[in-house]
Amino acid sequence: MSGYELPYSSDSVATNTCLSCGEDDDDEENYNSCYDNDDVKEVCQNIYQVSGKCESYMWLAYPNEAACTYIEGIQNEMELRQKKIDGKRFL
Repeated sequence: MSGYELPYSSDSVATNTCLSCGEDDDDEENYNSCYDNDDVKEVCQNIYQVSGKCESYMWLAYPNEAACTYIEGIQNEMELRQKKIDGKRFL
């Protein structure tokens, strides 16, 4: 041990702060997106477009179900981690 503190060992890199995806008409950082008539910031549109989706139970004409298996796998893993195995809880 050298005595150096690891970065982010006491503070998280991520925050719990939410950012709005709604755009303001005078938002200079979002200039091009201000004039596209959808009131959603371009960065939010881009993130949504490339995100995994499971729209199985949504009333959409063409639901995107490409990530349903992946999301179900994560849910199953989390459920398994919550169950007791041999009387001991594991993480």
